[in-house]
Amino acid sequence: MPHYRLLELGIQSIVVNPADVPTTGKEKVQKNDSRDSKKIARSLKNGELTPIYIPSLETLADRSLVRLRKTIARDLARTKTQIKSFLHFNGIDIPEDLSKEKWTRKFVKWLAEVEIGFFRETLEGHLAKYYYFHGLKLDVNRKVKALSYALLATGFISF
Repeated sequence: MPHYRLLELGIQSIVVNPADVPTTGKEKVQKNDSRDSKKIARSLKNGELTPIYIPSLETLADRSLVRLRKTIARDLARTKTQIKSFLHFNGIDIPEDLSKEKWTRKFVKWLAEVEIGFFRETLEGHLAKYYYFHGLKLDVNRKVKALSYALLATGFISF
């Protein structure tokens, strides 16, 4: 976000693709900050640099929210795998009437009530992670859904 910080300070700047900065073979081999800054200044002075598109802060925030959703989904999937591995390791079989693929309310209720003896605290810890990530995912899903509706309303995206 240095570009936006510079703009806040009243400093005009452009962002360029590093591959677009003309470089000699010698400059590729002998890299240092002083040489690189002189090369960039020279290219800028000669008008050889073309700025790239910089998305708005709002767009960057929207993208960040979608990436967060993906990260949370991955964390939730990892937690589910850890719980099932924990059950398997401790010889606890999932009843046939419960889905082994889907995490239904009935399945989660069974997890909360299953008799596991001395390992109950460990399972409770795993379930606490599950509840946390599940709740977080629901919250972020609501926000992403609202964002998609807002983008549909503006005509920015369509289905």
